[in-house]
Amino acid sequence: MDGPPLMDLTAVELARFLDTQGNANKAVSLLTDLLSRDPRSASARSLTALARLAYTNKNWREAGVLWRMLADSPACDCEALVKCAHCLIEQGQYAEAGSLSARLAARLEVERDRWRSGESDELLAGLYEQICLHVLGNDPARAERALQLAAPFPGYAAKILGRTGGVNLAGDLSDGAIRQRLDCALRDWEMRGSTVPYLQTRRASLKAENAPRSVEGKRILLVMRQYFLDRTDSREHELAVFFQTSARAAGLEILFFPSERLTNPKGSPPDRQYSELDRLARLILSAKPDWVIFDELCNQNPGGEYAGAEVFRNVLCALKARQPFQLAGFYPDSWMPQCLATIAYVRPFADVVWHLNDYPPQTTDREAEAKMFWAPIPYPDALFQPGPNGKDIETAFVGSLYRYNFPRGLWLALIKSRDIPCQLVLSRHTTGDSKAGASAQDYAAFMSRLRISVNFSARTASRKIMTGRAWESILSQSLLLEEDNEEITRFFAPFVHYVPFRTIDELSAYVSFFQRNEAERRSIAERAFAWFQRCYSKDRIWSDLISL
Repeated sequence: MDGPPLMDLTAVELARFLDTQGNANKAVSLLTDLLSRDPRSASARSLTALARLAYTNKNWREAGVLWRMLADSPACDCEALVKCAHCLIEQGQYAEAGSLSARLAARLEVERDRWRSGESDELLAGLYEQICLHVLGNDPARAERALQLAAPFPGYAAKILGRTGGVNLAGDLSDGAIRQRLDCALRDWEMRGSTVPYLQTRRASLKAENAPRSVEGKRILLVMRQYFLDRTDSREHELAVFFQTSARAAGLEILFFPSERLTNPKGSPPDRQYSELDRLARLILSAKPDWVIFDELCNQNPGGEYAGAEVFRNVLCALKARQPFQLAGFYPDSWMPQCLATIAYVRPFADVVWHLNDYPPQTTDREAEAKMFWAPIPYPDALFQPGPNGKDIETAFVGSLYRYNFPRGLWLALIKSRDIPCQLVLSRHTTGDSKAGASAQDYAAFMSRLRISVNFSARTASRKIMTGRAWESILSQSLLLEEDNEEITRFFAPFVHYVPFRTIDELSAYVSFFQRNEAERRSIAERAFAWFQRCYSKDRIWSDLISL
C-alpha cells in the first residue's frame, strides 16, 4: 500500500475487520505488507493475526512458517505449537509434527488452567474440520494423527479418547462386567416401576397405561418441506413422508402444502412468496382443517422485501379468528440458538409448540408451558419392518458428515483407524449420493436391515441431542448403541432399551460383545421396540398431540 506502513495496532484491527467482511485476501495482504516493510515494528500480535488468517484459509505452508516463527519465539504458547504441528501434518511432515507434540504436552502443563473445555474446542475447530475432511477423503491415518494432536487438551477429543483428567472413563469392559451392567440396569428399572420421565411429566390422560384416543376423521394440514434442497436431484424430506404416511394409517385426513417457497424463498422473487402465502390462506379457509402443523414456523427471516416472522404471525392469527383451527409450530432442530428465540416468539400465539429436543425457553407462565409438546414424530412403523433378507447388515453407522455435525467425524476417524467392525454409510441429501437409499421408503428399508445401529449425539463439542436416527434404530428393531446424552433418558432407559457409550474404547467393546452375543442383542432390541410401541406409536403421538 502507498505511504508509510501502518502501525501494528492499526493493521491488526483493520485485518480483523476485512476478514469478517469476507475479504481475507486483503487482510493477509495488509499484514504481509506490514511485516515486509518494517519487520522490527511487527509484534507477536500482528504475526499471530497473519498466522491465523493463513491457517483459516488453509494455506498450510505459509501458516506453518508463521506458526513456527511464533513457536520458536518468546511468545510461544499452546496455540502456536498445536497449529504449527497441524500444518505439518497437513503437509505430511509427521516426524517434525511429533516433536512439536512433545513440546505441546509440556506447555499444556503450564497453561492448563487457561484451556477449559470450551476454549479448547474453539481453538481446535480448524483441526476438527480437517479430521472430517480426511474421513470423507478416506485418509484415516492422517485423521488419526490430527486427532491425537488434540488429545492433550481438555476438550471433546480427549473425552471420546477417555483421557479426561487422567481418569479412565471406560471402566471394566470385560464380557462379565458388561453382562452385570445389563442385569443391574434391568433390575433397577423394574424396581422403579418401569417408567421414564416422559410418562411422569405428561398429563395423566396421556400416560401409556391409557389407550390412545381415536383421532379418526380429524383433518390435518401439514405445511412442511417436501425436499431437502432446491434442486432437481434432491431427496424428498423424510419428515414429509413419515408424517403423511403415519397420519393416514392413524385414520386422519391429510392435506399437504409444501413450505419451501414460503420459508426459504430467496431463489425466487418476493412476489412468488406472497402468492404462496395467499394460496395457503385460501386453502385454510376452504379446507377448514382442525389442525395446521407448520414446519419451522417463523424460524426464517429472509430480509429485504420477503415476508418474515411478523407477517406469518399476523396472517395466521387473522385466519384463526376467521376460521378457527389449532396451530402447531413444529421444530425438529429446537436445540439451535435461533430456534430457541423463534419458539419464544411463537409460543404466545400458537396453540402447541412441538419440539424434538430439550432446552426450549423456560417460562413461569403455566398456560404457555402447557403448550410445549416435547415428543417424537409419529413414525410409520410399517416402513421399518425387516424385509425378505432379514437383518443382513451386522453393524453400521448411518448419517451425514458436515461442518455442523463435526463431532461425529472424530468418532468415524477412530472407527476407521482402529478397524472397528462397523460400516460407515454416509448419506447425502441428493438421490444419487445416498447409500442408504434415494427415498424415505428406501431409507427405512435399509435401517431395518441393521442388527446393530451406532449413533452419535453430539451436534457441537458441548451440545448433545437425541437424533431421529435413535428413534428409527429402535423402531427398526436394531440394537441402538448411542453416544451418551441426557435427552434419550427422557424416553428410554440406558442398558435396558439401548446401550450408551462415552469413549471409543467403550464403543469398540460393545460392538464386539453384541456381535458375539446374539441373545443379549436381541433381548435389548426387542424390549426397546415393545416399549416404543407401547409409549410412542404413531397412534399415541397423534392422539397425544390432538388431546392437548
